[in-house]
Amino acid sequence: MLIVTCGEHEIDGAVAMSAAACAGLRVKRLAPMSEQLVAALEARPTVVLACREGSAAVAATRVPCRVFGDHPGMAWRRMLELTHAGGAA
Repeated sequence: MLIVTCGEHEIDGAVAMSAAACAGLRVKRLAPMSEQLVAALEARPTVVLACREGSAAVAATRVPCRVFGDHPGMAWRRMLELTHAGGAA
């Protein structure tokens, strides 16, 4: 799993890291402007979870991947939270 979050979404990234660790997933976290982003995406992570800035950065790489983010054409990352909360908003 790859998590791509900016400083403004630091808490969201920390929660995602914790949840992934609890689930036993191997996880890597990068900032949207990281020079390692393309290489991390080319390593074919199972899923990418990204904030708005991270989503834009992932989309700009044009590397095909399964991403939950906040960008046109992506599955909305908040939908995962709603699904696991039983649909409560």
